[in-house]
Amino acid sequence: MVKGILLQLKGPFGVVMTADGRFVRVLVTTKDCTPGQEVEGRELTLPSLKQGLAVASVLLILITGLWANFMINPAVAYVALDINPSLELAVNDTGVVIGAKGLDQDGRDLLAQVHPKKLEIYRAVELLVEGAAHSHYLNDRNNVVLTTVTSLKENAVVIDEEKLQMAVKKKAEELTAPVKVVSQQATIKEHKEADNRGLSVGRYLIYQGSSGKGKEVSLEEVKTKGLGQLEKEKGIRLEQMLPRANFKGKVWITPVAKKQVENPAANKEKGMKKQEPKNVQDKPKVDSKVMKPIREEKELEDKKKDNKEDNKMRRDDRRHNHLNDTKNDKKSDKKQTNGSDKGNKDKWKDRDKDKNDQEKRQDSKYRKDD
Repeated sequence: MVKGILLQLKGPFGVVMTADGRFVRVLVTTKDCTPGQEVEGRELTLPSLKQGLAVASVLLILITGLWANFMINPAVAYVALDINPSLELAVNDTGVVIGAKGLDQDGRDLLAQVHPKKLEIYRAVELLVEGAAHSHYLNDRNNVVLTTVTSLKENAVVIDEEKLQMAVKKKAEELTAPVKVVSQQATIKEHKEADNRGLSVGRYLIYQGSSGKGKEVSLEEVKTKGLGQLEKEKGIRLEQMLPRANFKGKVWITPVAKKQVENPAANKEKGMKKQEPKNVQDKPKVDSKVMKPIREEKELEDKKKDNKEDNKMRRDDRRHNHLNDTKNDKKSDKKQTNGSDKGNKDKWKDRDKDKNDQEKRQDSKYRKDD
């Protein structure tokens, strides 16, 4: 805080003379003061020269860096991508995307999900088509993709139109719906006219070409509807509406699963041969050296199994024979027992007869003696 005699007052600011004779500009903190009174205030200091130079140097470096970056990597071409989302990519002379902007709400939403900056243009287009498919912008109803290249330098080929078309097809082949890919070139004048109307240059050329072909499409329809939807509703073919279209035909995608359930009866009637699904690799052949131990092991297992069954059959035969032998032995024993009993009876009868005869002889002898 500075204390001194108030010499000048202007709003909250004033000039005071301090006790050591200095004149100081202050923010006056004393209330209801008038010149001539002793007041207190905060001293106001101007930035030093060194501080000012430092700030100016930093600003100069930043501005110079931004300007140099703009001058080193200026856009040399624009690529407009139209499906239902419409967006535009700025490309430098090395084929890298340095800027991207959505030309409608769907385009802005798509760029919020996919970030193509600092990517090679072909890779950026692949990711954008993939993102459009995942967000259901590219589907059975909207199945047309249009790419339009505007070169800002004459006779400068920065973007290969065929390669750009193949980048779109690469991702389109992963879908289950047929997709038509159309590419074309535009002039700088056409690009500016499209920009003035708030359209992508591709949609602007469709609008222009439809009126020239007698199948007029309104500006609102071109702005809001998907390209595939326009073809179906208006009965037009976009490649016929565009002045410089490079159309290579539809990319018909049929999953392998669908090919496997073809109707054989229908193919037979048409005299068609059932085609094998593409991209199906043959089963790898197994080396015979690897299969040999497996076969030997299997043969050994089968042999063991046969031996086991043979042993079981032999045991059953032995058991059966043993039972038969035991039964036969019992029968023979019974016969022998019966025979021996009869013999014994006959023997005892003979003995009894002999005894009786002997007794009779003795009786007759005794009678004679008497």
